[in-house]
Amino acid sequence: MKAIAGCEVSGEEAVGNLEQATLDACVNDAQRERVIITRDGKPVALIVGVGGIDEEQLQLGSSDRFWELIIERRAQKTVRRAGWRYRPA
Repeated sequence: MKAIAGCEVSGEEAVGNLEQATLDACVNDAQRERVIITRDGKPVALIVGVGGIDEEQLQLGSSDRFWELIIERRAQKTVRRAGWRYRPA
């Protein structure tokens, strides 16, 4: 992870090209590795790049209900493909 020290920009101070360039650099870096934003030497935010991931993947990946369903399904008994039988309708 990459730590970006001294990113103390917030609220009204967050206006201007320098701050935007810093944000752009952080977002670009986050496409390769996680970026930690610090304030007064303490971590306050984490930027994770999501390039190449679509909106649905992001929503499902952060959905507690989706992961509950996955856990429930993985706990169920499975059937091997060799045990399948084709049954015409």
